[in-house]
Amino acid sequence: MVSQEIELKEWMFHSQKELVKQKVTIPHTWNDKDAFDDEPGYWRGIGYYNTEVTISDLEKTYFLHFNGVNQQTKVWVNNIYVGDHKGGYTAFDFEISNYLSKGKNAIIVEVNNSHNETIPPLNADFIFGGGIYRKVYLVEENESYFKKEYGADKIKIDPLLDQNLNGNLAIIGAVHSGKNESIFKLKIELKDVNNNIIEAIEKEIDTSFSLNLALKNPLLWSPKTPNLYTLELQLFKGDVHLDSYNHKIGFRKFETTTAGFKLNKELLKLTGVNRHQDWEGLGIAVPVEQQIKDLVMIKDMGSNFLRLAHYPQDEAIYKAADSIGIILWSEIPIVNKVPSNNDYIAYSETCLQMQKEHIAQKYNHASLIFIGYMNEIFLRMVFDKHDEETKQKIIKNSLELANALEDLTRKRAPHHTTVMALHGNQIYNETGIADISMVIGWNLYYGWYEGVTYDLGGFLDNENEKYPNRPLIISEYGVGADTRLHNSNSKKFDFSEEYQFDYHPGYYDQIMKRPFVVGMNAWNFADFGSEFRGDAMPHINQKGLVSYNREPKNIYYWYRAMLKPDEKASRFFKELPDHIGDSPIKEIIIISNQDVFLKINKKEN
Repeated sequence: MVSQEIELKEWMFHSQKELVKQKVTIPHTWNDKDAFDDEPGYWRGIGYYNTEVTISDLEKTYFLHFNGVNQQTKVWVNNIYVGDHKGGYTAFDFEISNYLSKGKNAIIVEVNNSHNETIPPLNADFIFGGGIYRKVYLVEENESYFKKEYGADKIKIDPLLDQNLNGNLAIIGAVHSGKNESIFKLKIELKDVNNNIIEAIEKEIDTSFSLNLALKNPLLWSPKTPNLYTLELQLFKGDVHLDSYNHKIGFRKFETTTAGFKLNKELLKLTGVNRHQDWEGLGIAVPVEQQIKDLVMIKDMGSNFLRLAHYPQDEAIYKAADSIGIILWSEIPIVNKVPSNNDYIAYSETCLQMQKEHIAQKYNHASLIFIGYMNEIFLRMVFDKHDEETKQKIIKNSLELANALEDLTRKRAPHHTTVMALHGNQIYNETGIADISMVIGWNLYYGWYEGVTYDLGGFLDNENEKYPNRPLIISEYGVGADTRLHNSNSKKFDFSEEYQFDYHPGYYDQIMKRPFVVGMNAWNFADFGSEFRGDAMPHINQKGLVSYNREPKNIYYWYRAMLKPDEKASRFFKELPDHIGDSPIKEIIIISNQDVFLKINKKEN
């Protein structure tokens, strides 16, 4: 029998705060409510999950696979300690074969989301909810199987294209060998977009393998035509089928220069959003089926680009992006600051481990093009009043870590593009950290936190003049807006939809005019939880194009009209049902991508 997975959904849970055990279903978080109440802060501490698994065959190899636990995890099997994992946003495995007995086996998982100076993020504008908030599986393997490393099967796939757009599929992998097993048979099948077998190969291998397949004129992957081939690898010992690996792959060729982003030799302006994973009423424990609805809405808006801010997200998100055609920027959660104290060495080791896991788990996805590792890393340093010695330590540590992560990423993901995001301060240029990654993202909020909307163009032109070979992405821009608030004389920080409606077109126009700005990600797709915030709706960052419950704001429909010009669209700006005010004048806003005229009482206006 080949490997199989059993999802472990039902657990008993208690915490240091709530000692009474309760039944919970995974995904689960203990911060779905207290991060949104009127009490300052939300509880960060240790929670305990326990369940049982029944084992009938001790000759098999068993793993516990966690898709995501925030943020430090320790595991016991039958009261024997197995190991721990640091980091809340990447998957990981524990082999538990040696701890199991026939029949029922007790599993205990300790989860700790307390602040820990050795685990990023240390500071950020979102909620670090605790819990097992993504799926968990008991994985059963034969004695020999495709090797597991960094939370994934150790198989790396590169569907590459030459200058004539002919394909070369490079595959490398490894096998974990059981007793007296060193030679195996590998069967490879490649199926086209219609599921027809176009390549079938058998190869004798040992514990590692490497092969290349040439394809003339393969169908290409892009946001317009997300063509996916299916690669299947089957591992045999003689006639015994040991393991299988299946993955959808896409052939695409890309480059990013100041002339623009090219995909398959054609210029493509990257336009899209950022996305946080939480949802109203659920916190971070959102079923993947519900999360995929976000990608459907993002694609339906006309987006071709999505930044997964500020952490790797569920595997289902990457699969959906592959399938519907959205280019991804995915990053690890090094946000706002790095330690300046003795915790820095352990912190940097955790960051490097995270990036190894991130790349191993997401590398094979056609949608993944940009791989990032820092966001606004000097933000706290700029705003906190450090002495000069501490400031220099922060700069030194940040530069050292950025260089280490850049080197690691380029070596482990040589056919991808590295990226980091900066906030609007010259400290990034002055320290040289902005010169490290292949592409720079600027998080710019002219017209909200500073200046006016049309200050953006001047900043971009100045940057391009100083650094003419540096391609840029506007990785964040946006303003808060509440669907309950309207103002015909809108202004900064009134949280009206009208101000949001004035702001976004201004950014869009300025970015579209500048080819060296290769892309743009509005902040944010949806409103999201931020416990300390005091926006019009407390504890919510309201910069979303849709509300926390995914109700579209007017600006969502504006983007849809602009980004899908071939689909004719006209709609009234949705506002309060009654005109409130003393003035007899009523302003009517129409969102449209075509010529329109208005009739009032059967008269054209």
